[in-house]
Amino acid sequence: MSSFTPDWSSWNYWLWNLAAFPVFFLINSFVEWGAHRFVMHKPSKILPYGYLHTTSHHKVFGSDETYHALSTEMLDHGIGFTWKEYVLFPVFCTMIYLPIEILTHRPIYFGAIASVFVGLILFDILHRRFHNPRDTWFQRTRYFKFLKEHHRLHHADMTKNFNVNFFPIADFLLGTLKR
Repeated sequence: MSSFTPDWSSWNYWLWNLAAFPVFFLINSFVEWGAHRFVMHKPSKILPYGYLHTTSHHKVFGSDETYHALSTEMLDHGIGFTWKEYVLFPVFCTMIYLPIEILTHRPIYFGAIASVFVGLILFDILHRRFHNPRDTWFQRTRYFKFLKEHHRLHHADMTKNFNVNFFPIADFLLGTLKR
């Protein structure tokens, strides 16, 4: 099966993409880690707006009482993604994931890109709730509290804890996990 002419009606096509989703969701932990560490925390001529995360978001939101938004004006300082991230991340991942589909002759691209969008949405939702909490059942779970503390520690030390989603797998494996 050619990756450019998928058989959309084939159960095999959908099964491969379904299997690719969780695999690439884990792989995206490393993409998120790399983007957060090397784009959002380093000045760059290629993506100059990325560094605004450090100069705006981290300047406004510390690891102390300023970790939570104290006013509505604070919400404008990089809590959520913009349309740029929803375009740039999938474009970047396409440059990696489409060649993987072509080289392996397996239909994985749709599942891989779907995992990118789900990851972006989860990152956005979680990050917003870390800095602007509400009293919901999910935010009272140990899982959410763990992720929120993991992210708060990143605000205390910007060289650690770059993951926001799922479980900080890349932080753990790449030695940037701070507990």
